[in-house]
Amino acid sequence: MKLCAYGEKGMLEDQIRCLKAAARVGNAVGQLELGKHYKRGEGVPKSYSKAAELFAKATTTVDENDHFYEVVIAEAQHHLAGCYHFGHGVEQSSTKAAELWTKAADRNYAPAQYHLGICYQRGMGMGVEQSWPKAAELWSKAADQNDREVLVNLGNCYARGLGVELSQPKSVELWTKAVSLGSNMPYLSLGFAYIHGLGVEQSTSTGVEWLEKAALLLAGGGDEDEGLAKNADAALFKLNNGHNQGVVLAGAALERVRAAGIDIPAALQRFENRMMNAQSWGAWREDCYANRRESAVLLQYLMTSYVHG
Repeated sequence: MKLCAYGEKGMLEDQIRCLKAAARVGNAVGQLELGKHYKRGEGVPKSYSKAAELFAKATTTVDENDHFYEVVIAEAQHHLAGCYHFGHGVEQSSTKAAELWTKAADRNYAPAQYHLGICYQRGMGMGVEQSWPKAAELWSKAADQNDREVLVNLGNCYARGLGVELSQPKSVELWTKAVSLGSNMPYLSLGFAYIHGLGVEQSTSTGVEWLEKAALLLAGGGDEDEGLAKNADAALFKLNNGHNQGVVLAGAALERVRAAGIDIPAALQRFENRMMNAQSWGAWREDCYANRRESAVLLQYLMTSYVHG
């Protein structure tokens, strides 16, 4: 949502001047957008307290019955909830954060529905009582708006029957849609689904393709070969002629597993739990990086064992 248009970096100062003028006269859009600039430190010195103050004003300076401003109020409530959740510029309060996310979610604001769903997923310390049905309900509403992170979480719910009736086909459908919208997080889940025929026709080759994608991303390479050289663990993943095929040599996998002294069933469970509990692809990658040697070995083990038996 933009109040003052600009196209070049040199015009950022003009935009900030415009937003400040709008905010001073009580314009909610100006307050919201200026608050986001202070939150990011973009064009103004970074200040969480000023951001929180502006977000709070944006939630109260307009007529809540005015449909035109519904999205403005919802977005401001969402950002202010984040301030309370993390204690940025205000005293930390999970309860206040949940209240604000609830108000924004009631306005059908997908980011708020996602975060409030996380609150209900976790429960303790999040300002609400734990409830998988409530989390799934919120994510279902946001999924209708094609929020890709929500699609991943909702797919996980259907895969395990958490708050919804268990449905592997539905989980695959949601993960696939999330990937089509640009999410990387379902790669490993889709790999497992195809390899085991969970909700889809069993296909080892398709499953391995998804696992290869997960391995490449976990290694930090994205789609760039040079990215694979950025950490030592990436050496576990060998690309043949720059393609996502023939990722590793069969013999090395089991030898590395034995050398690492990893108990495969227990390690796989830990790996799956980390994946399922992560709140975003970025969070999952960070967690896997913290356990990178085990994660890398397990991915290689999975791929080679399914390919070569």
